[in-house]
Amino acid sequence: MSQNALSRWRVRCDLGWVLPRVVFVAGTVFLVFWCSHPLSRADLDLTLTVYFVCSAVLLLRQFFWERRGVYAAPRDWRLPITAGLLSLAGAGLLLAWWRFGRGEASLFTGAALLVLGLGWFVEYWRDSRDATASLTVGGLVLLMFSGGVLIAAVLVPPSVLRSAWGIVSLAVAVFAAVPVGLNVVSERVLRWMRSLRDEGRVDRRAVVLRRGWPVVLVGVVGYLVWLWYRDAMVGVCLVAGVVVLLLFLVSNTSGDLVIVAAVFCILAAAPPQQPIPAALQSVAGSRVLVAMGDSYMSGEGAQAYYADTNQAGGDQCRRAPTAYAARAVTEQRRFDDLLFLACSGARTVNIVTQDGQNPVPQPGEQGTQLDLLKGRFPNLSASRPSLVIVSVGGNDAGFALLGETCIAPGNCDTQRALFESNLPSVQADLEHTYAALKNALPGVPILAVPYPQPLATRPDCPGVALTGSERDFAHAFVHELDQSVQAAAADAGIYYLADMENALARGHLQLCDGRVSDAGVNFIGLKSVDGFASQRYNPANWLHNSLHPNARGHQVMLDVFDDWLNQHAQLLDAAQPGQPAGVAAGSPNPAATTASAPVCDMNGSHSSTLPSCQSQLGLWQLQQVQNLRVWLLVLLGCLAVVWLACIAVLDSARGLGRRGARPSSGDKT
Repeated sequence: MSQNALSRWRVRCDLGWVLPRVVFVAGTVFLVFWCSHPLSRADLDLTLTVYFVCSAVLLLRQFFWERRGVYAAPRDWRLPITAGLLSLAGAGLLLAWWRFGRGEASLFTGAALLVLGLGWFVEYWRDSRDATASLTVGGLVLLMFSGGVLIAAVLVPPSVLRSAWGIVSLAVAVFAAVPVGLNVVSERVLRWMRSLRDEGRVDRRAVVLRRGWPVVLVGVVGYLVWLWYRDAMVGVCLVAGVVVLLLFLVSNTSGDLVIVAAVFCILAAAPPQQPIPAALQSVAGSRVLVAMGDSYMSGEGAQAYYADTNQAGGDQCRRAPTAYAARAVTEQRRFDDLLFLACSGARTVNIVTQDGQNPVPQPGEQGTQLDLLKGRFPNLSASRPSLVIVSVGGNDAGFALLGETCIAPGNCDTQRALFESNLPSVQADLEHTYAALKNALPGVPILAVPYPQPLATRPDCPGVALTGSERDFAHAFVHELDQSVQAAAADAGIYYLADMENALARGHLQLCDGRVSDAGVNFIGLKSVDGFASQRYNPANWLHNSLHPNARGHQVMLDVFDDWLNQHAQLLDAAQPGQPAGVAAGSPNPAATTASAPVCDMNGSHSSTLPSCQSQLGLWQLQQVQNLRVWLLVLLGCLAVVWLACIAVLDSARGLGRRGARPSSGDKT
């Protein structure tokens, strides 16, 4: 090749390396910045389309060079200088955010630029022709470091693992050392296999890799099909994502960054909001429904919430238009107006002020729910609600913590005593709450609503990662909690909606009653929050929709509520001053739960001398993960086999493209 032709070829190679990456960086910054703002579904689709187009330009170009066996990256000072400038820009934005504490866009834009810049350094390291030894040594050092951290993670006490140093070490090992180590070691193995092919030598290990990858591929596909058949769609997405990430780590592309950035932004994109309809704002009609309580009343579990009710660090009541109380007003017109006070996370102390304590309003709320109700109805002799419905007690009983414990490894049935010992105090708090509501609202009918059973009692339950004993425990605990609600309602002399416990069963919408995607309650519900980007991009804020009824569930709950209203049609008449409220005829008064001392402090309402239930269960969950050390080794072995298969796939693709390949930009002739 002539010198002029070689120069032109080098220019084309340099442009082929630089331009796609510039487009990719711009697309990544655009995606992160745009997803930091509330998006409609159309906006999110457009944003992701633009991002994937930008990413495809880069990936297709890189795969083209990989298949031809050509390395188009410039190997002179331009690449490290460009990567260094990009990394410095990202670090500068992060430092500015840390120093001044402002600019959410600078936080995640800086993080994106820093990761991309460091990724380019790794690419340069891999492409360097003289880096064969450093690839081996550097990759092994990184993998040995991460392996040591992971081994220590399953041997040290859980309290050490939960410390700041333990969390940081584990994060560095998993998210930095492992990806970079696999990346550079993969390049070393690929160079070894390429040298064998170029020299015409035969090595048994290389032959096993090249002939064995179809078997691994069939095994992975078969496992994915089995997971799909078992309705484990979360597992399907996880396994498929890991395989694709390994494939991109093996190739010298930015495909892993594309996937991680896109998935991260899809999950953390600000969810859509809906304006609050007029019927939920005026509270001026003759028939006013008041909805009080927690997330099962507010509608958490929905795809969208009313504006300004899903703000991380602020109002997180998550009042949804699909909640059955809202639909009773906006769709069925059973009532003229709705005073929507229910708030996710509410406990009895957030409903009424406990004796001798100060009011405990929830974040974003101006007072307890009873205080807010009194503010809307200051003179009950002039106007009053037609009906007050209350769903509370689940957060006092630690129901969310129970769900988290059962989803984690280990058998949560072994922690039964911790939760059940708390139920007597929950019933006492409910009795005080119902009595306070009745005294504050004389003549207003009050309806206590129990919790619907989320799990069907079946021997097999595909798609739900709970053992039979765990499902039995969860089912029994919900029933005992509902019994406590019923006993407290009967003691206070208010109505009790007994049929609500079997609402999901009535509609055949319980988990284990069919496919998880068709159930009326979310098992794993991924949905972010509004607010600052640092809060929305926090994975801890993505799971609040889990184990809550969705729109289908609230529809059958509305049907049960509607049947009860048909049986008590007189309650829809405007309440008159002095009209007594009563308990539905025949309402049973179950025996009080056997009194026992709480094992731990479930939610801060008991003596401070008791240990925290959340802390105890967190240590227990970590211990269960450590107990799986043998299975973790098996999992690591399976991942190693898949990684080697990915190397063989890429080597085969390079081998197919060797014929007719042009010389690389580093060739001298």
